[in-house]
Amino acid sequence: MIDLGTPTGIWNGSAWYEEPPRDKGHACGECGRLLKIYQRRLSSSMSRGLIRLYLLGVKYPDRAAFHVKHFDKEGARGEFGVLSCWGLVTEQPNSNPEKKTSGMWTLTEFGKSFIELREQVPLYALLKWGSEFLGYAGPMVNLKACLEHGNHFKYDDLMQWNPEEVL
Repeated sequence: MIDLGTPTGIWNGSAWYEEPPRDKGHACGECGRLLKIYQRRLSSSMSRGLIRLYLLGVKYPDRAAFHVKHFDKEGARGEFGVLSCWGLVTEQPNSNPEKKTSGMWTLTEFGKSFIELREQVPLYALLKWGSEFLGYAGPMVNLKACLEHGNHFKYDDLMQWNPEEVL
């Protein structure tokens, strides 16, 4: 059983902890695999992907979803899916049994508000082994804080990105 302590509050219907839990993990009694809680930060590469997805939606309003290869220039496709933990994006159902996922993503209304700097989210999503979602941690942040933390990327510059460069 995982003991995260007492949550500071609730955000988006899930536990929120002001301070991320410190978990060194432990070995599974059956297989020896390291089992621990992972803090997934809303990173600058995720933020850039969100902005590109948003701008594709502005440029092509009749399209319901876009494939990850159209907006993820960094190649961090697996990382982008973590954004669904915050309710910023949803993945379209996969109809191809030969593929693991559809790769088609839609920005939620909350995600649009986040990109337009009208909403904030906790900085971390807490996941345990197997990517099971546990809650949130850290300070509330806006997209600019996620994007510009320790990077040279600027929100205003990226909001000028041209979707025709990839479609």
